[in-house]
Amino acid sequence: MNPFSLMTCIITILLFLVCSLVCVAEQSELICSHQPIVALAGDDIILPCYLDPPISASSETVVWTRPGLDPKYIHVHQDGRLMHRIQNPSYFLRTRLFVDELQNGNVSMKIFRVKISDAGKYFCFLEPMLKKVSIQLTVGVVSTPIIEVVSNNSRSVVLQCESKGWYPEPEVVWLDGEGKPPLCWTYRDSQRS
Repeated sequence: MNPFSLMTCIITILLFLVCSLVCVAEQSELICSHQPIVALAGDDIILPCYLDPPISASSETVVWTRPGLDPKYIHVHQDGRLMHRIQNPSYFLRTRLFVDELQNGNVSMKIFRVKISDAGKYFCFLEPMLKKVSIQLTVGVVSTPIIEVVSNNSRSVVLQCESKGWYPEPEVVWLDGEGKPPLCWTYRDSQRS
């Protein structure tokens, strides 16, 4: 075989491989949950995002952003590492990708110690593939309710339940010792009256 034929054969094989990879990448879809991710302040959460069918994202630049922030970059994974210098400072040391799973198309991002201010819409973007999707994060807070007897005369007992800072706002239900609604009672929501 002459060297020219061998070179032509190698170039043809390389072009075929490159075209195959490009075609697979174009057919793969970037998918995030259509349902909002709900977390309590202080939780660690995962914003799930992956390529389907799975193809490796190890060599891709994976960018997570949140509009309205300056800088908008929550996590930028490029050349095998997090780009700290362009990351929004409020997410410093609080995000990570599952680097070992990038080869399986998993580009999910974990946020540690979620804050109320983390609530909002996030975008995952794979730069070379030009694929972009969004996911919503809802962050709630809770507090311990305080129940007090504020009046106790011979005919009635008045219980007061107080709690602040809930998001989303809970529904309050009073039950007796058997788990049933009390027979005789009046309810007043001091926040709404």
